[in-house]
Amino acid sequence: MTRIKAPEIPGESKLVYTGQQFQDMLTIAEFSTPDYLLAFVALAGFGWMRTAELVRLYSHEDVLSWEDIDWNRDRIRVRETVGKATRRRSGNERFVPITPELRNWMSPFIKRPQTGLVVPVLHHEFAELVRT
Repeated sequence: MTRIKAPEIPGESKLVYTGQQFQDMLTIAEFSTPDYLLAFVALAGFGWMRTAELVRLYSHEDVLSWEDIDWNRDRIRVRETVGKATRRRSGNERFVPITPELRNWMSPFIKRPQTGLVVPVLHHEFAELVRT
């Protein structure tokens, strides 16, 4: 069995942004309107948040809200209904640490507290926005 070559499984390999590409995205998002683009890029990049945890595909889905971000305790609560794709034995709820880098890029939102959804639009609207 060890001499039998395993079959190749077709599929796309995952693409990873370079450090410079990520820096470019942050810089562009920092000066873009709407401002939630910066929150999305920072949370996805530094907080390892999934797109499905930040942007709703359907209006009934639950995603991250500003109330989930605890600036005083340096953590983000990803509620069970938001972290629905983790499939962990301990449940889907988790706490994401707010690193110094994440805090730095999210500083505009700390200075002027927000309420409601971090990304207040549906996926198709968000995709159209980032395409332009």
